[in-house]
Amino acid sequence: MKLTIDKHQNVTYHFITTKQFKSVQITLRFFDDLDEKSATVRHLMLSMLKAKNNRHKNRKALSRRLEELYDTSLSGVSLKLGDKHINQFGLNLINPDFVKNGRFFEDVLEVLQATLFDPAFDEKTLREEKQFLKDYFKAEYANKSRYAAKRYRDQLFENHPNRINPLGAMEKIDEVTMEEIEAAYERMVRKNPLMISVVGDYDQASMQERLRRALPFETNEALPKRFFARSPFSEKPPVRETMALSQDRLFMTLAGDIYYGDDAYFPMVLLAALLGEGGDSLLFRKVREEASLAYYINAHYRPFASIVSIHSAMKRENIDKAKALIEETFEAVKKGDFSDRSLELARQYLITSIKQSFDSPRNLSFIALRHQLLSMPFDEDYMLQQIRDVKKTDVVEAAKRLRWIFTYVLGSEDDEKDAV
Repeated sequence: MKLTIDKHQNVTYHFITTKQFKSVQITLRFFDDLDEKSATVRHLMLSMLKAKNNRHKNRKALSRRLEELYDTSLSGVSLKLGDKHINQFGLNLINPDFVKNGRFFEDVLEVLQATLFDPAFDEKTLREEKQFLKDYFKAEYANKSRYAAKRYRDQLFENHPNRINPLGAMEKIDEVTMEEIEAAYERMVRKNPLMISVVGDYDQASMQERLRRALPFETNEALPKRFFARSPFSEKPPVRETMALSQDRLFMTLAGDIYYGDDAYFPMVLLAALLGEGGDSLLFRKVREEASLAYYINAHYRPFASIVSIHSAMKRENIDKAKALIEETFEAVKKGDFSDRSLELARQYLITSIKQSFDSPRNLSFIALRHQLLSMPFDEDYMLQQIRDVKKTDVVEAAKRLRWIFTYVLGSEDDEKDAV
């Protein structure tokens, strides 16, 4: 596997050549600043682009054309990285070397070219995409776990960039005009910093020339260098909200000062795995298996905000017991009161996850992005060695840099009078 980085007309190209896969994946990422209104506009604009264009007059025609091209898939998603918004387009196609049609790859690129350079914006499609987005947000309310996570983020990240959904906000949808869609499109294709990644088995020189010819982007903005919202969290009072639920959702938050790429980053990654990633983690065993207090429990490290979120679901009467046991388990980690076996199980969990990430075209594309923007080596052995080198004392020191800042409970409606 080899990564080559090149620039042309201020566009960054990542060529990841490997014989691992029988497909080729092309990913385009357009970067911009993140706020609720622009995220809503940019997501609707992206959705309109992948719905149809002037060469494929409706959704059915575009879908049929992709099917004709050996089921090539065209995707479009809105993402965020730190405090940046990303419009991401992806093409996944069978390796052209396996196709007898010599024009196959050019035909695929013509679909991508039409998507990005020949849009068919109209009020009908905008209305449809607005409704699709509204339906998505309404479904979020219907899914109790998604809704609980959203309300938790709203409370925790109040006035913080991490609060913003990359799809935008429900209350902004009706405000979006066609003029804003068109302006966002022009800004994306003419000004937004752009990274193009290609993963697969191909000739790099030929691929580079074909992409430049088919996708003649020019941008006067370089890739962003700042992604972190390094704003320390203050302790927040606990919050309890209610709705019709069969099981309460509990969120507890630890905050520190260890961000992506910092010296203690890998100890923090291992700490989160030790606490609550996988069936061998401390919280899973102690809270779910031994004490039978929760239906599930996990911990997740967010390196762009330097927090660890612990999420669980349980019966109402178990909330206080579970909170106490979670806090007790973390205090034990701070004192180094955990077994070498527990640490090694967490380490093996991460090693397996890293190996799996290097065996996926989509993940390889993201790892290359992380390498380019955040100076993390594009090297599986480096990642594995960093995890192997973390000592128990490193994990303990990382834990000592964390503090409890917030507890959120979404409880059943007859629970409203209870305190957190």
